[in-house]
Amino acid sequence: MTRTKAWRSIVALAGALWLASLFLSVVEQTELRGYLVLALGWYGVVTGEMGWFANLVFFVGVAQLSSKGTIKSALSLLLAAAILTLAATTLFWDKSFGLETEEAIAGLSFGAGYYAWMAAMLTVSVGLLFRSAANQQVLS
Repeated sequence: MTRTKAWRSIVALAGALWLASLFLSVVEQTELRGYLVLALGWYGVVTGEMGWFANLVFFVGVAQLSSKGTIKSALSLLLAAAILTLAATTLFWDKSFGLETEEAIAGLSFGAGYYAWMAAMLTVSVGLLFRSAANQQVLS
């Protein structure tokens, strides 16, 4: 498999995971689907939940992985770090769903949509890191 096909495969896998996350349940105790979280996620600026912005950086990362030729290593590292940092903030969702009591928060568990979304973020981030390393080897 050529390198170009490998990068395209990574992009296709990440895209498929991201699309699947839109139609799967994000939180098991609710019927909250990914498309609704995507539509309302910008509101995270007000509530301090910044995970939604990982989607924007995700698409820049996908464009970077899809580009032909060499890519800038610094940009790839920055994108990967931004995606992972923003996505990691979603690990701390607790009061976002109106769950104020500790019992309700303790019962909160992520659904398949959340895990598919997180896997898409990780796939692009790892792809950016590997592509950056591959470019360093080509340039050396």
